[in-house]
Amino acid sequence: MEQCAIVLAAWEDNQMCSAEAKVMLEVAGKPIVTWVKKALDQAGIIDQMYIVGHRQEKVRAELGETVAFALQEVPLGTGHAVNQAEMFLYERTGATIVMAGDTPLIRPETITRLLESFSTGNWGALVMTAEVENPVGYGRILRDKTGRLIAIVEEDEADAKTRAITEVNGGIYCFDTELLNQTIVQIEEHAAGRIPLTDVIEIMSQMGVAVGTLEIDPQEFFKVNNRQDLALASQILNRRILDCIMAGGVSILDPDTTWIDDDVTIGRDTVILPGTTIRNSCVIGQRCQIGPASTLDFTFVGDDSTVSRTESSQASIDKNCQIGPWVRLQQGVEIGENGVIDSFVEITDSRLGANCQVHSQVVISQATLGKGVTVDSQVTLVNAGGRERKQEEIFVGNHSFIGSQSCLMAPVRLDKNSYVAAGTTVTRNVPRNALAIGRTELEIKENWALHRSDI
Repeated sequence: MEQCAIVLAAWEDNQMCSAEAKVMLEVAGKPIVTWVKKALDQAGIIDQMYIVGHRQEKVRAELGETVAFALQEVPLGTGHAVNQAEMFLYERTGATIVMAGDTPLIRPETITRLLESFSTGNWGALVMTAEVENPVGYGRILRDKTGRLIAIVEEDEADAKTRAITEVNGGIYCFDTELLNQTIVQIEEHAAGRIPLTDVIEIMSQMGVAVGTLEIDPQEFFKVNNRQDLALASQILNRRILDCIMAGGVSILDPDTTWIDDDVTIGRDTVILPGTTIRNSCVIGQRCQIGPASTLDFTFVGDDSTVSRTESSQASIDKNCQIGPWVRLQQGVEIGENGVIDSFVEITDSRLGANCQVHSQVVISQATLGKGVTVDSQVTLVNAGGRERKQEEIFVGNHSFIGSQSCLMAPVRLDKNSYVAAGTTVTRNVPRNALAIGRTELEIKENWALHRSDI
């Protein structure tokens, strides 16, 4: 059976108070509409059409060229929106899924179940519905005495008796594509020129076409309409992600304070401590400990490593490393295996070989450190020329030692097994096995404190 989907992503209102299109606001690390596309992709629906509005540029950029788009210049209702897909539906057969682009909680298996139910019956349309305690804001499902679906009544057009109905429209449909093409043009305008898609159900019913319902968890058609909804949807999606990760053998000690993107990979027997955020395709190995209070973004962490109170972006940490607390890694940092990075350290655009030790209060920028290098506390390795002077980086050879309160100014090269004495500023190359020491002669002024008031 041929399958396609139309996603309604054009509607805007002022509840979000945002310059962005509503469907581009993020929930659990992704734009709302991306979650919808992911569900459709995983359900096997390749042909997708997105109805977009005047803030369409970022939506198009996010979803890419694998889907089709149509512009709804004036929002005149869901039926009018589907009408914009006329050319997309032309001469198609089979089934068409229609759903809103602001429902990020829909599961792919639910879409699959809808398609399977549609294909096993002689349906003109199937509507996903649910019984809810508080139906306010939803269209009501209207049935005849035999229980057959005959119409969907929008709340603003419902009388008191209809509003008392607790079975509501989930806004997710599966239509016979040819029948949808025939009936969508028959919808008559409502107040303010609005053309609702729900009228298609009544039109098909009056034609004698079989229309039915399929029950769904109401959480799955939850629409994000305001910032409170955005926060709630993020919490629900994040908990789904965490549950999946924990089912794979990862311990998350406090799910309420842990946020992990769904494209993150974490190995078995790793422990995630409270207050940790892991985003953007991070890969964490086995038997690691991440956190507490750590943020990892585009970061690789090898097996058996510990990362504590660390902010890491675009970094690679090899196996059996100890990082933190209070460490910042950024812009392509690479740390070799068995590395130890102590507290209050910032490393930018640098590469550290295996078995390096960096003690507390150190800044390293645009440097390459060989194997077994030790950097003592309160040391600065800096490229004074900035990022554009990449050729003038610092190089420290294998098994070298840099004493505390020292400073290396690029361009400078320390050859293998060289030493820098504490308190030294290095501005020239240091040969193999040499000691660099650059202290000025100590001067002592006798009785200086007795006369300081005269200064």
